[in-house]
Amino acid sequence: MTFGASETPPSVPAKKKGLARIWAATVYSADGLRACFRSEEAFRIESILSVFLIPLAFILGETALETTMLLFPIVLVLLVELLNSAVEAVVERGQGPGGFGRDDFPLTHLADRIAGWVHQLEHGRGCVLV
Repeated sequence: MTFGASETPPSVPAKKKGLARIWAATVYSADGLRACFRSEEAFRIESILSVFLIPLAFILGETALETTMLLFPIVLVLLVELLNSAVEAVVERGQGPGGFGRDDFPLTHLADRIAGWVHQLEHGRGCVLV
């Protein structure tokens, strides 16, 4: 079966645009955060610590540069833990880097949600969620 240039296969949903896309990314990010928080003890510990360390960074940082330098490791630890959780999930399944797909995840959208949360953390918009 072939599809024309303007047609999409029925199994592929249409891409969201504008505010709907931003809202979907926010929902995916929040769901990814919840899933990681529930399933990873190390992430829970680091998240709870960050609740105390982030305000402390604003208190101790005298300049914007100092505050940024204090916040950077906190966000970096959370990002690395998220990526580590993804690698552990692949290793636990006994599959190599290219040996898994969307069907291997318990929730097909979980990978997108975690990736969306990582993206928001990297760009500074996810810090308020922690």
